[in-house]
Amino acid sequence: MSKFSAKLTWAGFSFNLVADNNEIIATSQVYTSKGACLKGIESVQANAPWAPVEDQTAKDFEHLENPKFEVYTDKEDKFRFRLKAENGEIIAASQGYKAKASCLNGIESVRKNAPWAEIVAEDIFADLVVFGNIYTEDAKHPKAEAAAIVDGRFAYVGSAEGVQDFIGKNTEVLHCEGKFIMPGIIDSHVHVTMGAGYDVIGVTGFGEVIVCEGKQGALDFIADYIRKHPGEDRYRFMLDKKFLR
Repeated sequence: MSKFSAKLTWAGFSFNLVADNNEIIATSQVYTSKGACLKGIESVQANAPWAPVEDQTAKDFEHLENPKFEVYTDKEDKFRFRLKAENGEIIAASQGYKAKASCLNGIESVRKNAPWAEIVAEDIFADLVVFGNIYTEDAKHPKAEAAAIVDGRFAYVGSAEGVQDFIGKNTEVLHCEGKFIMPGIIDSHVHVTMGAGYDVIGVTGFGEVIVCEGKQGALDFIADYIRKHPGEDRYRFMLDKKFLR
């Protein structure tokens, strides 16, 4: 039996129309909510059976009103189709076909299968949902109440109400009781106050202790050392601020 297979990835909600032979014959755009995704399926079911075909690969083709199927060629000169709703939104699109006849057969398959296809949505939920006082580091939306994670990536960050679409029977839900949550501070970095002073180039452990006269003295020491030892793969210095006099 043909089916609409709805799924959730880190990018958002989407669906495939799958024929009886398990071939994917049409794919949706990515939606931000489960409700919008399911409405997209309803729109395909309503429009596909009677939408005319506008063959944009034909010379002097006639422009038709929406809803309609559009046949076109991509950058690799393969034939594709897309189904547009009455408002002009693309609600389903095909793979690339080498022959136009195969593309047109794909349209007929969508017309045949869409109205009666079963809607399957087992994989439309997140792996993990976290509730808390979330700091996003996004200047436009600095705070959030909840986040949904799919395949190790954020699929949603926003309100506690909005995340409900992402929770299924197998979703792990973590309530942090208002505790502060922020992205991990993961970066390469330097300790500015330890920029120079222990010379550890080419030795194990610490080398000679150099007492510098303030910040400028430390910078002068580094510059002088590099001038005297050109061509090294890297230069490494460590200084404890107590040696800055």
